[in-house]
Amino acid sequence: MKIFFKVLNFIILVLCILLQFAFFENFKLVNIGIDIVLVAIIGITIFNGEIYGMAYGFFAGMLIDILSGRIIGISALLYALGAFLAGRVSGLELKKKILTDLLLVLIVTELNILFKSGVYYLFGFSASSAKLGLEMLINPVFNAALMFILFPLLDLGRERKEELGFIFKKKA
Repeated sequence: MKIFFKVLNFIILVLCILLQFAFFENFKLVNIGIDIVLVAIIGITIFNGEIYGMAYGFFAGMLIDILSGRIIGISALLYALGAFLAGRVSGLELKKKILTDLLLVLIVTELNILFKSGVYYLFGFSASSAKLGLEMLINPVFNAALMFILFPLLDLGRERKEELGFIFKKKA
C-alpha cells in the first residue's frame, strides 16, 4: 500500500508541473508567481520523508528546467535543497503541526526566491530590486494559501495521528 501512495504522490507532482506551465505561468504577467511544484515537494517531504522529497525535488526541477529552457540544474538544486530543509525541520517533531508547515512553506519559498535571483544575477540576467521585493512579499503568501489545498491531497489515505476537536474524558 505504501508503494501506491508513492506512485500517487508522483502523479500529483507531475500534475503540479503541468499546472505550473499551463496555468500558473500566466500569473507572472501581473507579478504573482505561484510555485505549486515547490509546495508539492515540501508536502511530499513532510509526508514521505527527506529522501523521497529530495529525489522528487531533483526530478521535478530537472524536468522544469528542461521544459522551460532556463539554466539546467538550478531548479533541481533549489528544489532538492528545499526538500532537505523541509525534511530537517519536519524531523524536529514540533507540536504545532499546521503552524510549522505554514512557516516552513514561507521560509523555503523566500530562500528559493533569493537563491534563484542571486544565481540568475551571477549568470548575467537582469535583476530589479523593486521586483524582487514585491516577489518576496507576494509569492510566499500565495504558496502558503496553496498549501491548504495541496497538503490534504498529499495526505490522502494516511493514518491520522492527531485529531481536531474536543476530547471528552469518560467518568468512571
